[in-house]
Amino acid sequence: MNTEKIRAFVYAAECGSFSAAAKKQGKAQSWVSNAIADLEIDLNLSLFDRSEYKPKLTSEGATLLFHAQSLLAAESTLISHAEHLAQGIEDRVVFAIDDWLVTPEIRALIVEFQNQFPSVELIVRQLMTQDIVQLIESNEIDIGLATGRWFFDKNVRFRTLSYIETSLICSKNSELRNIVVGHADLVGHKQVSRTSIYNLPHKYLDLPDVEKVNVSDMESVIVLVENDIGWAVIPKKVAELNQSRIHILDSEISDKGHLLRIELITSELKTNGIATEWLKKNLAELY
Repeated sequence: MNTEKIRAFVYAAECGSFSAAAKKQGKAQSWVSNAIADLEIDLNLSLFDRSEYKPKLTSEGATLLFHAQSLLAAESTLISHAEHLAQGIEDRVVFAIDDWLVTPEIRALIVEFQNQFPSVELIVRQLMTQDIVQLIESNEIDIGLATGRWFFDKNVRFRTLSYIETSLICSKNSELRNIVVGHADLVGHKQVSRTSIYNLPHKYLDLPDVEKVNVSDMESVIVLVENDIGWAVIPKKVAELNQSRIHILDSEISDKGHLLRIELITSELKTNGIATEWLKKNLAELY
């Protein structure tokens, strides 16, 4: 079906007259009148009552107007997507970020991305780093922002953007609070960790040979530690904000309770489009 006829119908309904619709469409009024008449023949329905000075939508026309508007909007979206694809702008970007790294600046960047690329579907997945690693290796995401250096693989590109400082925490009543803890001191005490959807350990945060309690969010980690269920590794800034509830431990453990890399990771198996490259560039500039 000719969308120009449908456009003539929609413009006439929205503008209130065939002459106004003709002006908006850049056509002669006779063309608009004939286009709407042809559409009525195609549909076997009267769309306008022409018995008065200005045409008025019939009940059938009023019912079909929404569907006609939706069809034109879909056509516009199709053309916009096709133009973007021709320019090298992809139709979808999947961005996975470790939940430790979600900040107001990251959220503002997501808003800016949508303003820059309104036709691109942006999927943001907030995950544990080890799950992001799994998805990068299986080529399911375009960009990952993770903690720790995980890759020595030619199919994965990684770039260290900065570092995040971490702290070991326990309850204010824990027997650990008065010592400088090493690995051996933590054995026998439960570690409170965030849950991996693939049931994978975080090699930089999870200690071996230690019983785990896994929860889905940071607040639950703090609540369990506060109630002396175990100890945990969390970002130092979060620990400092919650010092009234928990105790920050002195630690001898080199890989835990200190600095972790913040890595921007992408798959070399995926061809990055303009939107993906924009997001990579702006993520790097945040740090």
